[in-house]
Amino acid sequence: MSEATVEDAIIRRLKKILALAESGCDGERETAQAHLATLLRRHGLSIKDLAEIDGAEAKFVEFGVVNRFENRLLRQVVSMVTGVTVVTTYSVARRRNCLAVRLTPCQKAQVTFAYAVTREALARELDCTFSAFVQVNGLFPAELPPDPVAALGPEDIEERVRLAKRMGTINPTPIRRAIAETAGHGKES
Repeated sequence: MSEATVEDAIIRRLKKILALAESGCDGERETAQAHLATLLRRHGLSIKDLAEIDGAEAKFVEFGVVNRFENRLLRQVVSMVTGVTVVTTYSVARRRNCLAVRLTPCQKAQVTFAYAVTREALARELDCTFSAFVQVNGLFPAELPPDPVAALGPEDIEERVRLAKRMGTINPTPIRRAIAETAGHGKES
């Protein structure tokens, strides 16, 4: 399903709930009003936005980005939602880790949701990749104290399997050999 189709489906659903909230029977109307309020909040919209959605004007929306990966991720998400291949972002004055993008209210709702979800997922994946990189390259003391034996829960086992799989995709950097060679050359001087 294309982004425009998803956006249209969301708007159609919100408009149906709005109609029910305005004209339904007592209990039905109250339930629809509560549901509509929840959905509008979730999508970052208001009743006014919903009424003006067809001719909605794009406005600057700010997003926090703490590193180059989040910057690239935000651009990918905006591209996915808007269908634009080259995304223009703007720096926000006096806010170092913040970018602004021009979006309509519907696009804002979709980008906000998708960026939040994928940002958390990216952080988990980068953490796993870092741990795998450290393991593959032996970036820890040669002699580690023994770990106490602990029972592993299902989540611990799943995390270790993910780590082992990720380790299989990383090419080792011969850092220890390079350090040993450098240390050997330093003694000859």
